[in-house]
Amino acid sequence: MKKTILSGLIMASLLLFTNCKKDDSPSPVDLSNGLVFYSPLYQNAADSSLNENNGTTFNGTQIIDRFGVQNQAFTFNGSSSYIRLANTNLTQKLTSAKAFTVMAIVKPE
Repeated sequence: MKKTILSGLIMASLLLFTNCKKDDSPSPVDLSNGLVFYSPLYQNAADSSLNENNGTTFNGTQIIDRFGVQNQAFTFNGSSSYIRLANTNLTQKLTSAKAFTVMAIVKPE
């Protein structure tokens, strides 16, 4: 009987103390802070970042996206198809930046 009670107390204390950890996870980051251009490519290269740095697609073909939705992605041929961002303010920001990140979801053929 003593073994059962002692085992129960040990198990209960282990459950209590192993689940009581300090949460050291960082605060959520505001991804729009410093965002210069964001286009989900929904039928065009319009900028969704509120900066109005709209792009123009050249020789890009609309295709089905990774979720199966038509005209929600583009395919580029690797040589003569691209998106041009003509906003000079955007160009100035990128050329004067010490560092910047470019992110794309790519599906190679």
